[in-house]
Amino acid sequence: MKSRLADASSVVVLNPAKPAQIDISAAFDPTRFVPLYGLVYDIYTATALADIQKELQVRKFDAAILLQKELLSNLGAAGHVGRPHTIPRERASTQRKGPRSDPRPQRKSAGVYPDVVAVAELPSVDGHHLFLDSQLIIYGFWAGANGDFTPKLMVHARMTDTAAKQILMDRLFAYNLAEPKAVRLTGDAAERWSDLQSMKADVPGLERALSGGVSAVAAAIVKELQTPEPAAAESRASAK
Repeated sequence: MKSRLADASSVVVLNPAKPAQIDISAAFDPTRFVPLYGLVYDIYTATALADIQKELQVRKFDAAILLQKELLSNLGAAGHVGRPHTIPRERASTQRKGPRSDPRPQRKSAGVYPDVVAVAELPSVDGHHLFLDSQLIIYGFWAGANGDFTPKLMVHARMTDTAAKQILMDRLFAYNLAEPKAVRLTGDAAERWSDLQSMKADVPGLERALSGGVSAVAAAIVKELQTPEPAAAESRASAK
């Protein structure tokens, strides 16, 4: 069975220049649609979000950088060599207009990275450069129907082989989100907050919850890279 990653592969792990911003939402709270209460609630939510963002910045929490570091760590533990790299580029906006909309941003072809990265300066395996581009599409805290806030993350991960101009993996990874098109992960049930006030009072706990989600997603991405490619798996099944 052929894995997406050959033994001792060298992988360039990219970090997006403009990662997603933390979001807090209580879309399932019916009272927020009451005209006067809803306006007050939205103002309070915006203020609370700004306070939480400020505290996380003071703590130097950066989910995109953490994701890159966790990917590098998991690649190393799996026997591969990860190389960090940050490239400035415009990100296509992602609009989710309904449950069936595709949350993945539109990407350029698999051969685009040599145009923006000095490939000659990066290590290769048999002349091939592998790029792992993992973008945070969603991260933050959403309140479900029970009103409790839990950490939510969604990451779009794409592995490309620039020499062969092939996309080796293109998957969504969802943490505490019911996304049918994604590899779904479930977090610790104890990581929940009853209201915004309790969240503001527990920023270290919020950071731990988000960090745990990022670590779980990074581990799932590397695990997915080590699984057999679909074509190889089908060939093996048909041979039985």
